[in-house]
Amino acid sequence: MIDICRNTKLVRKYDQELIRQTYINFKQYIKNIIEAYNGRIWIWEGDGGLVVFHIKDFINQAILSAIKILSNIPVFNLTLNALDDDLQIRIAMNSGTTEFKKDIMTIDSDTIIEVKKIEKDHTSPMTISVSKHTYQHINLNIRKYLEKKIINNLEVYQLKIPLIGEKIDN
Repeated sequence: MIDICRNTKLVRKYDQELIRQTYINFKQYIKNIIEAYNGRIWIWEGDGGLVVFHIKDFINQAILSAIKILSNIPVFNLTLNALDDDLQIRIAMNSGTTEFKKDIMTIDSDTIIEVKKIEKDHTSPMTISVSKHTYQHINLNIRKYLEKKIINNLEVYQLKIPLIGEKIDN
């Protein structure tokens, strides 16, 4: 799951066309990165959505794409964001099985329910949260950058990219 933080505030503050163009750019930005890692967008709802990885080393492909998405947000904000405010995002990861359906709005499973919950309730802005059982399958070299956290009584592993999306006063 990938989500733009404070979407409601942005939608209220900016002209609909500026929001629309920025969010179209954001979706394309996400699509370009995840497709380079053999991922696909399954569901997209304006300010974020569900992406899947299911080919080859899919868990490591997913975490590497998440890291690239998060670490490159400053470039997105400088080049493709039409708003005066920097976009901040949060990303959650969970692995499991889900049946694909042609009507994507009917796709649902325990795996999707859990990743939505992790993203919404356990992930702060500019952070990637990974479920406990997904963490166990991540490459050891990547795992050392993830920190174990207990948030709202749920164990997750997180990577926060510092200073991204924050303005520094001189």
